[in-house]
Amino acid sequence: MRFFKLFFSRIAIVALVIVLQIAFTSYGIYYMQNKYPIVSGIMSVLCLLILLRLIDYDEPASYKIPWITLILIFPFVGLAMYLFFGNCRMSKKRAAYFEDVYSVTQNAIPEPDVELKKNVMAYGQSQYILNTCHFPAYPNCYSKFLNSGEAFFACLKEELRKAKKYIFLEYFIIDKGQMWDEIHEILLNKINEGVSVYLMYDDIGSGSKVSSRFASKLIKEGIKTIRFNKFYPVISVIHNHRDHRKITIIDGLVGFTGGINIADEYINVTHPFGVWKDCAVMVKGPVVDSLVAIFLQNYNVMSRRQLFIDDFIVHEHNVEDGKGYIQVYGSGPKPVYKENIALDVYLNIINQAKKYLYIMTPYLICDYSVLQALVLAKRRGVDVRLMTPYKPDKKSVNILTKSNYRMLLDAGVRIFEFKPGFVHSKMFVADDEYGVVGTVNLDYRSFIHHYECGVWMYKTSSILDMKNDFLNTAKNDGLEITKENFHLGPIRRLLKIILSLFAPLL
Repeated sequence: MRFFKLFFSRIAIVALVIVLQIAFTSYGIYYMQNKYPIVSGIMSVLCLLILLRLIDYDEPASYKIPWITLILIFPFVGLAMYLFFGNCRMSKKRAAYFEDVYSVTQNAIPEPDVELKKNVMAYGQSQYILNTCHFPAYPNCYSKFLNSGEAFFACLKEELRKAKKYIFLEYFIIDKGQMWDEIHEILLNKINEGVSVYLMYDDIGSGSKVSSRFASKLIKEGIKTIRFNKFYPVISVIHNHRDHRKITIIDGLVGFTGGINIADEYINVTHPFGVWKDCAVMVKGPVVDSLVAIFLQNYNVMSRRQLFIDDFIVHEHNVEDGKGYIQVYGSGPKPVYKENIALDVYLNIINQAKKYLYIMTPYLICDYSVLQALVLAKRRGVDVRLMTPYKPDKKSVNILTKSNYRMLLDAGVRIFEFKPGFVHSKMFVADDEYGVVGTVNLDYRSFIHHYECGVWMYKTSSILDMKNDFLNTAKNDGLEITKENFHLGPIRRLLKIILSLFAPLL
């Protein structure tokens, strides 16, 4: 049923049209080159220029090599695909518009008077986020770690029912079912009470779940709905830039983010991949201002409206009895974001860990720099442990994840698979001091193409909850992978070689 729903969805039809465009373009290049000798010369020059451009491209070598290989081995298809998808940068006009909208929102965020300077390492991490995202670290905030979709859903409904002024919702996936039905009912009740509801969902992420009429239906109900980067049957680099964020904000007082989308598998009503393990974080206090800003940035860009942040932030938050510091960060494609912020935040935590580092991630398809950083952390004496899925959602992606086990196991990194099913949590915790919960996977799409977000925490009470959740999950539901029991068969090893080469394009 799941396969047929996807196969006959709007996204599948549009994707087929795009594949046909690539096929016709490839054939056209091949035909013209054989019919007109001069075209062959032009093609050679064009391929050379693209290869030189790729070499000079400001991205990791692991991202550039697959394109170079594809163009050299399959010049017609490779050239056609690169012309349509290879330049992951948007147009200057569109980038300028993003920058204008972002700068207006960022500059309106009030900064706290207190600076995090006692711990030099934590201060450096915090300053990096401030300098790249313009969102400060806040003391006196509250955080609550939610270690499952069920815990998140119960907490979310409770807070939604308290809404007095507005609700912001931004999700990669919205699927019809029990979870959406219950949220939808609360939203309609709140609209009747005079609460404004703003919803933004990714058009590809939700494209196989809801119809193209879904947004218009919600608009008629009073929900101000936006489809992020509408998916048209025309090849465009913009199709790569998806909104992978999961954010809820209520009255500027409460914010949620993490790995949990609005679909029944996330709360284990359905079980396509066994038990679904996920997590999120709820925050209260002035740090919610930063989540408001992140939401408004993309909502304003997509709606071509100007919702002013001053109308949505709380200028005098109640001082929460919270320890430590909390800081929100956003990440996304260049040139909207000048650096690979999500990747750098993870690398900073890995490189700063002294005692232990525990990571939950659904995918391990990352740049060599991440794997090397994990190996170096282990060699410094850090207790490095990872948890990945036992039952994958995508078999090819899981092969790529497993292909990175050997390097880590040889270094002494401990790897656990979540035996009951699929782990979708994106969680880093280290030394009882640092923690991150967000939407960022350890894969190229999250680091390069997607709009992502996360919550960085330093010495908050929820960090110990994150640590205990990892340890309890590993103890009760983890299958430890060792050098002795880890084995990739010959077919999988061959697939690993092929897939590893093109992993950054997946």
